[in-house]
Amino acid sequence: MMTWCHMIAKIDTIVKNDSLSFIRMQQPYFKLLNIKPGRDDRFMAYLENAYEFIDQPGEWYYDQKNEWLYYMPSPSTDMNKAEVIIPQLEILLKLKGSIENPLQNITFKGITFSHASWMQPSQIGHLSIQSNFTMPVPGYKYMQQDHTLNEYSSNDAMRSVANIILEYCKNSSFINCTFEKLGGAGIDIQKGSSYNRIDNCNFFDISGSGIQIGDVLSEDHHPSDNRNIVKGNVITNCLISRVACEYEDGVGVFVGFTDSTIIDHNEISYLTYSGISVGWGWGSVDFPYVVGDSIHTYTVPAISQNNLITNNYIHHVMLKRADGAGIYTLGRQKGTLIRENVLHSNLKAHDIYLDEGSAEIRVERNTIRPTGKTKDVIKLHTMSDALEKSCIIRDNIILSKEAAELIWK
Repeated sequence: MMTWCHMIAKIDTIVKNDSLSFIRMQQPYFKLLNIKPGRDDRFMAYLENAYEFIDQPGEWYYDQKNEWLYYMPSPSTDMNKAEVIIPQLEILLKLKGSIENPLQNITFKGITFSHASWMQPSQIGHLSIQSNFTMPVPGYKYMQQDHTLNEYSSNDAMRSVANIILEYCKNSSFINCTFEKLGGAGIDIQKGSSYNRIDNCNFFDISGSGIQIGDVLSEDHHPSDNRNIVKGNVITNCLISRVACEYEDGVGVFVGFTDSTIIDHNEISYLTYSGISVGWGWGSVDFPYVVGDSIHTYTVPAISQNNLITNNYIHHVMLKRADGAGIYTLGRQKGTLIRENVLHSNLKAHDIYLDEGSAEIRVERNTIRPTGKTKDVIKLHTMSDALEKSCIIRDNIILSKEAAELIWK
């Protein structure tokens, strides 16, 4: 377990020798976790998924060999009358066109998407890098991925699959819908999808992130065909709360390499990690590149630009993890604006955090009430004086606890 990400490794065998027990981890998964960049501990934080651990109501265990499901109900639950739902599908809905013929103009209104699974963590663990994007495992067949990565390089990572997916989809909408009880992320707007809208939707009780927009691979930051760019998608008036329930470094809204994403007038709350995360790459795929002494081959900027994070209400996030924020950014994002958001009661890190490589971002007219545990209300960690100077931070209101109580009483 690391401060900012949640890593799950599988056990191979446990051997008891006198008073000691020796745990052998499954490979290559555990080795991959131990070579993960930025790793700062090599010890287990907890164990899960054994029959012997069931000791509280609501806990369960599935014996795969004998196909028995064990569950401890609350004293008030009558299992003879209880409704038991075991999800069978990993993908509830996939809207997929092609680069030549994108799917267009489809609207879903007032629909509840619920009860879906995601089996990858059970098969290989959850080798998270950040925001539920994971290290690639050589030879593993990733579901719903049209590419194969055999090693972690240049910050490439595999996205955690969502239960609702848009690919080469344009001008489509989800309005007044509910996304709940899902085993992956809620909805994924990915390759070649543009000008789609998610409006007035609710996201609750989701294992991974609420919404994922864009991906983080080389074809995403420097596409070979501009029709692959994820552009102009809009998230408005949504309530996103208590997602990333199982994979704790998930976020309310994740944005990878995108152009002109709009995240406006949403309420995001009660998350273990960040509320909104925009950007990827820690500056390593940007041009011009002015972080450290690394050498790279890109001669044009990554496509991240003009993303708008405005008028959102973000509270009670960062409840467990650290090194994130209510609003968190990575990389150069020319024209990106963080404006008139309200943030409070966010723990263990920062309220707005421009992390490594962040550049050309404006942060203005936000209202923030620090928790007292926040190290820096608005934190710059761009790794370069030039990048820091390219960001504009102005006219933000930092409230005292007393002033906040008067306003929100």
